[in-house]
Amino acid sequence: MAFGPLIDTPLLLVPFVLIVKYKNFFVNLIVKIRIPKIILALLVSVPLIIFEEHINCGAYGCANVFIPPTIWFCLIVVLISLFLVRIIRIKKITSQIIFLGALGALWELFLGVARVEFQQLLAKNPIVFIFMIFWVGLSYAFILFLPLLIYNRSNILRNQ
Repeated sequence: MAFGPLIDTPLLLVPFVLIVKYKNFFVNLIVKIRIPKIILALLVSVPLIIFEEHINCGAYGCANVFIPPTIWFCLIVVLISLFLVRIIRIKKITSQIIFLGALGALWELFLGVARVEFQQLLAKNPIVFIFMIFWVGLSYAFILFLPLLIYNRSNILRNQ
């Protein structure tokens, strides 16, 4: 967390809650753009990734540049997540977000840059460790929620 939990938590939660609350407005506005929905979902995820990485990315100095160097990896994660949702065929957006957030938390725990810090945190302070795992899952949910809605909307429209 770049600014500490008292600033970073509302800084990520407030926009996420607003996106969830006004999801239909955002999705209806965005899907009017006539490009393939997978590309549209990836384009929509870019500002979300930039915003989230400026809050949470400490390993690569993301706060020092406008476009974080991790954006390419995050776009690949979004693309893989969209394909996973299509392959696994989870219908509810809530289940998709929980599934992908859990996968993201597991990725960060075992393979991510902060895995050593997570392991030390687990040994020293399990309560903070649990909060951080939920925080990582929430960060993945923040990045993936709107792109998944756009991608799912295109699949719903295609099936009708």
